[in-house]
Amino acid sequence: MKLKCNVIDVGARYGLHPTWKELCDIANFHLFEMDFKEALRLRKKYADNRNIEVYSQGLYSSDGKVNFKQRAHNGLSSILSNDSALRKKKMFMVNEADIVSEKKVAVKTIDSIFHNKDIHFLKIDTEGTELEVLKGAESVLDSTVLGIRLETYFLPVYIGAPLFGDIHNFLKEHKFELINLNYDGRGHALSKFTLPNKYGQLIGCETVWIRDPEIIFKQNSTKIAENVVLLGLFLMNNNATDIAIYLMQRAKDQKKVKFDGFKNDPLFKKLKEKIAFLFKYMLSLPSTNKNEVYSTYKNLFDLLVFLLIFYLFLDKPINL
Repeated sequence: MKLKCNVIDVGARYGLHPTWKELCDIANFHLFEMDFKEALRLRKKYADNRNIEVYSQGLYSSDGKVNFKQRAHNGLSSILSNDSALRKKKMFMVNEADIVSEKKVAVKTIDSIFHNKDIHFLKIDTEGTELEVLKGAESVLDSTVLGIRLETYFLPVYIGAPLFGDIHNFLKEHKFELINLNYDGRGHALSKFTLPNKYGQLIGCETVWIRDPEIIFKQNSTKIAENVVLLGLFLMNNNATDIAIYLMQRAKDQKKVKFDGFKNDPLFKKLKEKIAFLFKYMLSLPSTNKNEVYSTYKNLFDLLVFLLIFYLFLDKPINL
């Protein structure tokens, strides 16, 4: 069987998100960038990647036209107006948010563009309009999307921008669960007097969501296998390795799902490789039960393959 992984990246400035770079040649990517010059640069950058398509197109909750405000820092360009008073109060990227130009741009919804296509993952970073983009994707959200990574705010640095709670409630209604926040304790500092790793105020960060696993496990065994493999890769790349292993074990043990049909698929091979490196790292920890590691990998895949990877890469650094 052949696996397909279709990813939509909305607000694709700078290119593929780091969590997707390992799959740049084996997944299908649709990159949307409202800034025409940046979209042109991305087209040139990925000209040799037939699996990566770049769109000079804005996405929103409905088809139409909006005012796009280009800012001094291109990464802050947005449809929304800037809350300059709040930025000054928090000393947060004040001058960088100054408008340098403004123009009308066409916008569409994800559902109108991809109404006949399975979309598995969304990455959205649109400087305050993330919820509007989600509202234009309700059809794919309720059918095929497995995981979402998006920027959320805890303070309204853009006027009218929805905050974390608004997005959380919307995604809960569509049967998605919050997995983690890409936040390591380093917020926006208001002075130079900080600890090395814990300081400042959390203004915004990327958040990771997945479809409620109970919905996935109500599908037929073939669909469970496909979705668990794809979601497993997403989780391995988004600091949720434990959930990835749990879902695979549950699929094997409770639903009697077999992954044998994917053994030659590039996406499945990548998942096996990442889990092997995870287990290799765990074996270096004194607290690890080695027999449990071996038996788990054997149950999911092939113990001989794991041992081969372990010894081939014994002296190489692990990059999870």
